[in-house]
Amino acid sequence: MGHDSIRLARLPRPRSAAAARQGPSSAIGGDERITLAGFKTHITTSTTLGIAYGGAGLWLLPEPGGELPLAACVLATGLCSIGGMLPDLDSDSGIPLRETVAFTAAVVPMLLIHRWSHLGLSHEMMVIVGGLIYLLIRFGLFALLK
Repeated sequence: MGHDSIRLARLPRPRSAAAARQGPSSAIGGDERITLAGFKTHITTSTTLGIAYGGAGLWLLPEPGGELPLAACVLATGLCSIGGMLPDLDSDSGIPLRETVAFTAAVVPMLLIHRWSHLGLSHEMMVIVGGLIYLLIRFGLFALLK
């Protein structure tokens, strides 16, 4: 089989960076632009839905001994609000990643306090270890992910 019998497929030229930023509508030839929801839209929508979700849990889902615990409803509301940042974690601005790492750095030491008390750490040592873990996550993890 000779060299001239091999047919090479011609690939389309890659679009320029400006055409890629215009989105898929430029490939069709239309003037319509596709806009995606931004960080503020995601946070606002998820917080609003979280408040509705927590409120519904508080008033519409009673337990045999009363209503759903207020702490569970507030936690559900907060988690919905934080979940609104997830679609934007890889955005170019870096705001969602920074906020997520800051939230994680603040929450992780609080989740470990009960464990540290079982290990016999004094309150002062818990504050020191919690502060070190906060700094490690806030600045160390953020530097790795950035």
